[in-house]
Amino acid sequence: MRNLPSISSAEAFRVRRWDVLMLGSALPGLVAAARLGQKGLRVLVLEEGDEDDDIAREPFLLVDGEAESLLGECLRALGVPLIDQRRFANEEVALQVCDAKRRVDLGRGTHTAEEWASWGLADLDDARRWVRALDDAAEAEHQALLESHLTQKTVRRAKEALSGTRRQARGWPQTLSEATPELRAVLEAPIRALSNHGEKAPTPEARARLLGGLLRGGVSNSGDGGTLRRLLRRRVETLYGEFRTVKGGLKLVSVSQQPGLAVEGSREIWAGRTLIFNAPRAAIAKAAEEPVPDLLDAPPIRWRRHTLHFRGPREQLPPSMADRVVWRDGDGADVALRVLRARRHADGFDLLASVVLPIDAEDADAVAAERVERAVRDLFPFSKGRLEAQVLPTRVWDTDAWLADPPHRGWPDTPEVRLSSRPSIYSVERSSVGALGAEGELWLGWRAGDAIAEELA
Repeated sequence: MRNLPSISSAEAFRVRRWDVLMLGSALPGLVAAARLGQKGLRVLVLEEGDEDDDIAREPFLLVDGEAESLLGECLRALGVPLIDQRRFANEEVALQVCDAKRRVDLGRGTHTAEEWASWGLADLDDARRWVRALDDAAEAEHQALLESHLTQKTVRRAKEALSGTRRQARGWPQTLSEATPELRAVLEAPIRALSNHGEKAPTPEARARLLGGLLRGGVSNSGDGGTLRRLLRRRVETLYGEFRTVKGGLKLVSVSQQPGLAVEGSREIWAGRTLIFNAPRAAIAKAAEEPVPDLLDAPPIRWRRHTLHFRGPREQLPPSMADRVVWRDGDGADVALRVLRARRHADGFDLLASVVLPIDAEDADAVAAERVERAVRDLFPFSKGRLEAQVLPTRVWDTDAWLADPPHRGWPDTPEVRLSSRPSIYSVERSSVGALGAEGELWLGWRAGDAIAEELA
């Protein structure tokens, strides 16, 4: 049994203590940190590098900006001021699926049904019927998310909510099996961009929410620093705790039966009543110094999202292009592209383009660059020499690029967040709800924060 190595408090170390020590700055942990802070707990978030790549780590897509949405409910639960909540506004189109023949909008239900009909993917009556069925299925999963909890004493109630006995049938609508192969392909295309799984396919329930959520429209951020990650970071730093940068290897230790991190190059230890892993445990294990504790034993990560960042003049943007696009090149190599229309520089924009590849793929970086270049060439035919490549920071463990698969079935199974009671250690790995995309991360951070705070009370 490889536990955290114990360091006596009598040794010549300066121990700095917080209530919660959080390893990683992924979105679920930022939500959990704010929720824990609301309960009166002081949080230290330890991250690899600074926030320079925040726009690259912002979720590819947030859906449904209405007040009763999961995003709206979560922001209210975190006590985010109304002026900040209003920065997240609904958009008619969530994303576009593009190939050599089509540019199909997926967004608000009526608009989407008309799009399917206009591109010859379905007649209008069928399109409306299928959109209604998918919207109903997505709403059932939305209600299940709002009702389910992680605390042990509510497991039975959560399972009852997830069983579907009180609401309409759960899962992927059977009526969509009647759809044309072309329409089914259009619906399949966004899965890689929206999901945070590696290889495992989403369950029917997760798939219904992931794609049905598009029918509520996308969410745009307005104002300087209006990204969700920056809003949460600012809230945690201002009210509930601190952020520190970890440079070099990770040395996990135990001080007076409390988990901690020995800071490389100093005689200082950061310790907390509890430790939360907010990054893939397999990635943390690679960065951890020996002895690596058993708590970091996890299946290896086999998939990675490669992201390239470009900057260009606004006139290069096609007028009909949405801010989020999934490009299909015909070889099954989908590319996800996200446009950020620069607000401080009205004449420019940022473009983030990503592909998912196996970690052990030969020349993975070159393959990713070649696929992205093809997509950019097709979508921006007159951009040669006009888009300038930008450098993204390289991270080893505190990154959203690693795509791990959950050990369990996936949503609607309730993930386990507690890893150990003595010392008190938890995990909010995004892979546990990865098939639900950004909504899953929000839900996990919210519910995990409540569950951990209850057990620390």
